[in-house]
Amino acid sequence: MDLPGTVPDKGLSYSKVASCTGPDPDLSAAAAADVPTAGSCPAASGNTGCVGLSNPAPCCTGMNTGTCPTTPSFGLRHCTSPGCLFGAPLAVPNPANTATGTCVVNFIDSRTINGALPGSGGITCATGDISNSTPLALPLNSQLYLTGSINPVNTCSSCVGGTFGVCGSGTCSGGSRNGLPCTPETSALSGSYPTSHDCPPPGSPSGALASGCSPVSGTTFIGCLPVDFTLSTGTQTKTAFSTGAQARVFCGFCFDPTASLAFANPPDPCTSDAHCAARGDLFDSCRQQSNGAFRNPFATTYTETGTSPNACIADGAAHNATLVSSFCIPPSYNGIVDPAGELPGPGAVSLPGQSQFIP
Repeated sequence: MDLPGTVPDKGLSYSKVASCTGPDPDLSAAAAADVPTAGSCPAASGNTGCVGLSNPAPCCTGMNTGTCPTTPSFGLRHCTSPGCLFGAPLAVPNPANTATGTCVVNFIDSRTINGALPGSGGITCATGDISNSTPLALPLNSQLYLTGSINPVNTCSSCVGGTFGVCGSGTCSGGSRNGLPCTPETSALSGSYPTSHDCPPPGSPSGALASGCSPVSGTTFIGCLPVDFTLSTGTQTKTAFSTGAQARVFCGFCFDPTASLAFANPPDPCTSDAHCAARGDLFDSCRQQSNGAFRNPFATTYTETGTSPNACIADGAAHNATLVSSFCIPPSYNGIVDPAGELPGPGAVSLPGQSQFIP
């Protein structure tokens, strides 16, 4: 796959202010019903008005024609509670081996990160800074759809010919809703974009997003990767360590080098061979898929640097900021995806955008 990957833009996520520590807000997860709306579904020919959805918004699911489908509601796409979506579908093509390309759909999970609840964090009121000590915790379940053999360039279905955010202005290209209306959720970042949750990935179960993380036979859905985002405006650095098998390990997991030649399932994170040996089984070697980071086998350190708004967020204005996170990606246990994606291994993300306090 090409690195760095193209992260979908135009994402919008809401957090709630649960309480304050002195003048500084303590963040908590926003539910779908907490997401502000700008009105109800417009009446259009054949439109049911999305009756039954708890949080109607313009187009509700992003479409203004036909009856309401079973695609996610508007609030679900922008909340930060378990079960909420995070960002638009992410296309991960692999030009060197097109059949290994994937489409990734991110959901927020219920697990904690270092004891922090999903959607929780802290922000400094005077500067808008989100520190590494109280980052925004977003534990993701990244659904993997192995679509490269069906859609080698796009990997996700795309929403073409429309305008970002304009209801039903685009048309799904690929997948079960090919030719049907959709609302673009990203810019045309590359040949793989824009994408939209209105257009499920090619070969998805029953033509819709998978429910949960269990692989579905006969479809392109192969399961989930648990990825822990700890987003901050600070600087996050990872440094490699050495084990008996590898000199530069950023994200070690216990591996069986003798019989199965596989990583322990469920994944067992490690920082030394001693940790794995203490298991008392054959998974006694601590390693990642390959030395180094991001296809550089000699990498020993990498750093992500965020930027703070450096302004009082109480003014209610939109302020530029960049959130970053460095994390580990466990094995998917898929013989195609893991070698192609160098999993398990390190990951990093940089999300430039704006933050705004809404009273």
